[in-house]
Amino acid sequence: MGLRLGRAAREWGLELAGAWPAERAVDGGSVRLSSLSVAWVPCGRVGWLRACGVARAGLVVAAGSGLEPARRGLSALAVIGARLAVQVPLSPRVGLELQGELGASLVRTALRVGEAVAWRTPRLGGAAALALVWRLR
Repeated sequence: MGLRLGRAAREWGLELAGAWPAERAVDGGSVRLSSLSVAWVPCGRVGWLRACGVARAGLVVAAGSGLEPARRGLSALAVIGARLAVQVPLSPRVGLELQGELGASLVRTALRVGEAVAWRTPRLGGAAALALVWRLR
């Protein structure tokens, strides 16, 4: 979910994002990971193409079940990256936008169960999205 403000060739956005819990089996139990973040997204636009910088900050939440001892934990999430998007207008106010994003983690976290690493923040990550865009003016 996001909000974009700007005129013609320049704009900036503020986005709120969450990741559904992903579960991994570990040592007879499981670990569930989810995240919540906010991003500042300044962009430049030329026709249908949009290029953006992305600065994202938030939290990663981890919870174990079936493990001794069962624990919950929080870790910082900080990513800086870039996004390219192509917008296809459907009408003067509505369009579809295909987005591709690549980011580098500034904070690396390792989730350990006993001595084993169950999950580690990747150095680089990417995402793709299809967005419905509605212009107010």
